[in-house]
Amino acid sequence: HRPPTASGELDLDPYTGRTMMVTSVSSATSTDNVHGNDEDEVTLAVFSEWAEQTAPCLSACLSTLWHHVLFPDQPFPPSRTPFLYPDLAGQPSAFFETPRSPLLFALACTSPSLGGSWHRLYTSDSDGLSFNRLFSCLLGYGGPTLLIIREAEGGGVFGAFTSTAWKERKDFYGNSDCFLFRVSPSVGVYRPRGRGSNFMYCNSVSRSKGYDRLAPWDWIRRYG
Repeated sequence: HRPPTASGELDLDPYTGRTMMVTSVSSATSTDNVHGNDEDEVTLAVFSEWAEQTAPCLSACLSTLWHHVLFPDQPFPPSRTPFLYPDLAGQPSAFFETPRSPLLFALACTSPSLGGSWHRLYTSDSDGLSFNRLFSCLLGYGGPTLLIIREAEGGGVFGAFTSTAWKERKDFYGNSDCFLFRVSPSVGVYRPRGRGSNFMYCNSVSRSKGYDRLAPWDWIRRYG
């Protein structure tokens, strides 16, 4: 057997500040298959590792589908976690053109917490570009949050998920059920590593003064 092959790019680990390899998975083209060229083929080992790190809920799609096909009138077994497609509940979105947007599927594959009903807290289209408005919307909600950002130039889409509610504190808080992600132009999920507890930080005073060396721009200056 040939060793696993994959293409990758160097990136910065947002938690340790160290350089890391981000693996991207690509499939062979039909032309390559005709000529027997398997240079771009992905082995099962590479795909399994990528799915476990990037889309751990992907495997639940098939089992959920077969359950609905074979046992349409029976509840899902309590020993298994079903795949739940995100439900926007009719709310318009600048990111999701349709209720079955591929972007919704990609996000749902990253965490079971992202399945089910969604409620929009803030959008720059109608709430403006004020950070204070975004700040007040986040602090006024007590559940998990998903922040999605699109680059003004280039169209890249990235963001963050937190299972812990946002609150203004002088110290870090939260738990390991959070991650950074990007879905365009490529897919990448960056989860916490090690035994550290620096998961979330929100302090409007230090954001304006920067004296505690915990503000985001100080982290970027030291590690970027």
